[in-house]
Amino acid sequence: MNFESILIITYGRSGSTLLQGVLNAHEEILVRGENFNFCFQLFEAYRALKKTKKKKNGIVPQHPFFGSAFLDENYFLSMARKMVKNLLLANQIENKKIKCYGFKEIRYENDIEPIIEYLSFLKQIFPTPAFIINTRDKQEVIDSRVNVQWKGIVDSKEVINSLKQTEKAFFDFAKENPNSCFHITYKDVIEKTEQLKLLHSFLGVPYSEEKIQNVLAVKHNYNIEQKRVSNLGKNSFKMKKIENNFRIVSIEDRNLSRLEKQLANKEQKIKALENSISWKITAPLRWFVGLFLNRSNKKL
Repeated sequence: MNFESILIITYGRSGSTLLQGVLNAHEEILVRGENFNFCFQLFEAYRALKKTKKKKNGIVPQHPFFGSAFLDENYFLSMARKMVKNLLLANQIENKKIKCYGFKEIRYENDIEPIIEYLSFLKQIFPTPAFIINTRDKQEVIDSRVNVQWKGIVDSKEVINSLKQTEKAFFDFAKENPNSCFHITYKDVIEKTEQLKLLHSFLGVPYSEEKIQNVLAVKHNYNIEQKRVSNLGKNSFKMKKIENNFRIVSIEDRNLSRLEKQLANKEQKIKALENSISWKITAPLRWFVGLFLNRSNKKL
């Protein structure tokens, strides 16, 4: 693969979930879904840290910004990289087949003003990232938002202007980072155009017509996620039963371990007693007592 991470940057109703599915058809790629752009809060914290560090006289204990000079922005970035990677890999963190991870996000339109600066920050916390700019015909976006009762629709002109501004920010970032950005449209994906093949070449993964067709044959939307949650609910009884059985086995194992330790301690005490001088000295007396008891039992 040519990249270690993938970030799909787009807006709502662009078909990004379908693109997410196409990329996840490759076992070496894991692209997670939306997360309300939680990395943006890290970006704001990073900006605040840098701003604080610029304060003068931060070494003096009596200064309002005492300690600011010791803030380490590189340490912050290092910890952010580890945390974000672990959060995204989650249950797949031990999967050695995954060579590239990331997520897709739609919350750039009207939500993030310094888009270019924020994307530059993401470039710092994701290893060798590929930024995939996913767009769609603007009227199709509007129609799709109306169909799903998308919030915040005022009028078509306003939405189109908003989409244009968002796309401009994406493409301006791409001009600054031409080797790590790729543009693809919803039409390219559903019609499997040459651009979709070029995307695979850009990422360094083989293009498979069969895999893509299998993805396109499956719906990718919010309702699918709800059905999955519903199916999990049906199996919750089985899961609870498994968990209870696991707890019982764990308790039995602990009890058995405790008994084994007690038995081992008793055996050690017996061996210590047998090897003691007092035990050896009283051996004839014990033999005589034992012989006397045996004869008494026979008479009875």
